[in-house]
Amino acid sequence: MVSLRLLYPEYPTPSDAQIFSPAETGIMFSCTATGQIVGVRFYRIDAFPGNNVASLWDISGNLLSQSSLQLSQPGWQDILFIPATIIPGLPYVASVYNPNGYIATPGLLASPRILGPLMGIAGVIDPIHEYPASQSRTDYWVSPIFNAVSSSDGLLDLGEL
Repeated sequence: MVSLRLLYPEYPTPSDAQIFSPAETGIMFSCTATGQIVGVRFYRIDAFPGNNVASLWDISGNLLSQSSLQLSQPGWQDILFIPATIIPGLPYVASVYNPNGYIATPGLLASPRILGPLMGIAGVIDPIHEYPASQSRTDYWVSPIFNAVSSSDGLLDLGEL
């Protein structure tokens, strides 16, 4: 069984989020443990079909892994890709492009979100579906899916996806 981890301890419905037009949105994060990022979990706002693209980037904007999936349901969605090993202590960006728009909650990342070895540092966005370099304290409801080497870190165990 694969033990997968996220930055959210539960899967809340973002009730106070604002809705915006299409963009590449995500989260800058780092990790204190050895492991791999195997995908991205995000909150999708609508039931309109669309080709959603999940990406993992290094801090310089180099694409490390990417996958797309045609989705048509709202709510929490997972897009898995070829696992990418990350180096503890270095920042990375997990992002998703939703062609039908995204949600955001300003100020929710005023301080880092820490859960086990994962630390969400800042929300990131790019309006033209490229590396999302613009940082803010806004939460775009995106999380890396982390496959830890050890499952004794106190994180939410998702089991197998």
